[in-house]
Amino acid sequence: MGLLNRRLDDIYLDFTTKAAADRGLALDVLEPLARGRVWTGADAHQRGLVDHLGGMDLAIDRACALAGINRDQATVRPVNPLGFLSQFKPADSSESIATGAVIGTPRMSLDVDSLIHRFGAFLGLEVPGVLSLPFRITLT
Repeated sequence: MGLLNRRLDDIYLDFTTKAAADRGLALDVLEPLARGRVWTGADAHQRGLVDHLGGMDLAIDRACALAGINRDQATVRPVNPLGFLSQFKPADSSESIATGAVIGTPRMSLDVDSLIHRFGAFLGLEVPGVLSLPFRITLT
């Protein structure tokens, strides 16, 4: 668990550091607001953690406004995080032998997900991180 906790701490620090920079806040100001909490939109807005309240339509409208283009120039489409690589990922089933597959020695092992991500990155494919959203907005 020590390795997992260190990895989660690294992800948390990376996320909060980026969030603080994006919000124009010092990390020591943002971190007490964060601490793993999930805020409602209104509460997050009140604390300066979001700029606007709304859904996908507002997000697209804001992105278009910031890019200086009309809404009809934006193409929005869902994105499968792994695309064709998802075909190679075994089912998350206890009956699947590959679900628990480990490659390499116990000290330097790769689980199946890590192997797929590394292979995708090697091929130059976009492999999302833990904080990726399941859609992409493309402005044309």
